[in-house]
Amino acid sequence: MKCKILHPAILCLALLLPYFASAQDQKTDSAQVNYAEEFKLLKEQVAALQKQVEQNTQKTKQKSNIIDRTKISSFAIFRVAELDWNQIVYNPETNSGEHIQSRFWSRILANVYLDTKITDRLDYRFSVQVFPGFAYGGDADSRLAILLDEVWLKFRFKENQYIKVGRQDASEIWPNQSGTQFDFWRHDGVSYQYKKEMPKAFNFYGKAAFYIESYRNNESFKNQGSLYGFSLNLEQNNDDRIFSISSGIIKGQSLMNRFKSDLQNAFWDGDLAPDYTISATEFIYKIKPLNNLSLKVDYYYNFKNYKSGIPSSLITDASGKTSFDSGFDASTAPDFSNQRSGVYVAVRSELPFISRKLTLSGAYMYMEKYAALDLYAQFDLARWASTNLKGYEVVLLYKYNDRISFRNRTFFMEEIKGLHGMDPSFRRGGNRTRFDIIINI
Repeated sequence: MKCKILHPAILCLALLLPYFASAQDQKTDSAQVNYAEEFKLLKEQVAALQKQVEQNTQKTKQKSNIIDRTKISSFAIFRVAELDWNQIVYNPETNSGEHIQSRFWSRILANVYLDTKITDRLDYRFSVQVFPGFAYGGDADSRLAILLDEVWLKFRFKENQYIKVGRQDASEIWPNQSGTQFDFWRHDGVSYQYKKEMPKAFNFYGKAAFYIESYRNNESFKNQGSLYGFSLNLEQNNDDRIFSISSGIIKGQSLMNRFKSDLQNAFWDGDLAPDYTISATEFIYKIKPLNNLSLKVDYYYNFKNYKSGIPSSLITDASGKTSFDSGFDASTAPDFSNQRSGVYVAVRSELPFISRKLTLSGAYMYMEKYAALDLYAQFDLARWASTNLKGYEVVLLYKYNDRISFRNRTFFMEEIKGLHGMDPSFRRGGNRTRFDIIINI
């Protein structure tokens, strides 16, 4: 019997077949292991995600508690020093101007805010203002006041519309109505705002408001002192610049000539006409790459034509009487009926060669007597008035961090026109400097 010898290639293949079978089995087992690990990892991820969802759900349930949707914050200005110096006033007994003793103030203004998100559409704010002060020098004085600041409800119709009812800040409607003040005036009424997003990072705002400014018993609603109007605003904020322009009308009617404080049983500074129709315009332009160099221009014009005498507690006739005194002779008193326009121009820049946290600004103001609503505008650049003023302001600000800033402001002011019929050429003047620590909490 003959034995047939196999071809060498066939013999090699026969010998390798068990190896290939074993390798295939190992590959299959490896794939199964890999899939098992992936499924295990996916299961862990799903479990972690489910746990996160449960935690978020729990947080949402917790947020349903109104206390958890309430935030308390504070803004404070600690006026370390305020010095009124080189003050020149009119002395009716000598019929001439004279210097009075400098006055030094130290005071704190603190606003405490309680903000609550009642629902996704309804917000509530309640805030108080704490105002202690101490004066030294010619008018030594001390005082402590805790005043209602704001209390309002804001309802959002949509993301871009809301209506606000209650005591609120008018500068939200007219940006330049707040001025650069220390004392804030609030207004009782209703306001509305509409926002429209536009191409190239532009936003358009339409705003309107109606406020009751003085309450008169047993009078019809139309005879209550009121302040109302609207404004339109276009702004752009991108990486290179900030651009904003706004313009509107402020209408005041049946306003009080003076504001009497029940706390101090005294009249505050201010000398209002009973009616106003003021155009308020503001322009802002900031170049971010150029040390945040910015220009701000506020312009006011009162369209009201005062044909008859305007009641005033500050303007006197040749005998020293005001319009509230019997025997007042308007023909011998200075005429302010055409004093109806005003402008405020400010330039500001960072000082990087010293510190990026340091900014310097300079401003000039020319505000005629009836261009703005005097005690409502509260520019507070002089000790004795808010309008019938012209002069310069220099501000140095150091921003230590997001919560604390240090500021020095100095003003050089004088009256545009004299108030006294005995000597119409005399114009009151004075300088004021302040050192503030500003704290946000």
